[in-house]
Parts: sequence; C-alpha cells; structure tokens
Amino acid sequence: MNLTSEDGQRVKADVMLRVPYDREFAFKRDDLGLPAHELVHMFAPYQRERWAMAYDAAQMDKPQTAARFMYYPVGVEVDTVPQFYLTTAMGGRFRDNTHTFPSVPEAFRALRSGDVAW
Repeated sequence: MNLTSEDGQRVKADVMLRVPYDREFAFKRDDLGLPAHELVHMFAPYQRERWAMAYDAAQMDKPQTAARFMYYPVGVEVDTVPQFYLTTAMGGRFRDNTHTFPSVPEAFRALRSGDVAW
C-alpha cells in the first residue's frame, strides 16, 4: 500500500487483513503475461477457513440444495459466514429456521437433542 507522509513523500505500508486468500487472483496475469493486479501483492495467508455441514440422517436424506434450509431447523455458530448467509441470503428465507449458537459444540448438542436437523 502506498501512502503519503506529512512531507509529501510516498511510503510503502504493509497491511494485514483478515480476508479470503485467492491464489488464482493473486497470481493472475494479463494478456502480455504481466501481473494483472500490479498494485496488490497478496502473500503468506495466515489462516484458512472452511465450513462443514452435519445433519441428522434419521430426520432427512443427504441435503442436495440450500432450499432445504427453508424447511428444517439449522444450527450455526454466531459471527460466522454461514450464520450471515443463512440469516440474510435469498431475501431472508432461511432466517426463521436458523438457530444461532455461541459455539460449535453447543450447535452439535442441539443436533443430537433434535432441536435442529443440521
């Protein structure tokens, strides 16, 4: 990141952000083989995230689409992308069946007790 100091000199700055790391974007080249994003240099991702879905096979078959979230109670951990998605996506259609828990173990307890289907 280039910044300007008080005396008008340009200085470089390192910025650490918690954003998804897209390797394909970081190394993308233009038609001439030059870096497509010359002002952005992403390196050394310090964290990788992934989400998984657990469900009660006694209550339903393997989910094929997200549409099933409209019909069965879903447990999610608070302040996660899945929680944001399930409470806002598709005009909020999943919101009423989305139950937020403070932790993954608590969501699993709700799954085992039958309070949520996944």
